[in-house]
Amino acid sequence: MAEPLAVFADELLDEAMEPLARKDTLEALIEQWRIERAEIAAQQAQFMADVRKEISDFREENNLRERERDERERQRARDQEERDAKLRGWVIGVVGLGFSATVLVSGLLIAFG
Repeated sequence: MAEPLAVFADELLDEAMEPLARKDTLEALIEQWRIERAEIAAQQAQFMADVRKEISDFREENNLRERERDERERQRARDQEERDAKLRGWVIGVVGLGFSATVLVSGLLIAFG
């Protein structure tokens, strides 16, 4: 008789412990969910940091290209101004030489004329 009573006591104990086991399982699942949620949040934060870094790098590279382009344009403008100044110098020289030749020829014609 003691044996059926022991079996009954074990079954009764198992039934009494079942809600506790479910509670432990539920708490473990909740804790696992919190851990996974924290990992996902960390991954999202890292992803956003990576995206911000990529955007920053892109902007920096774009600004560098703009500065290089602006410098090339300024250099082209300076080169063009130099060429224009040389051309003006040549034109003034040729016109001056032509005027001097005209004055010389006029003077010679008047003198020998």
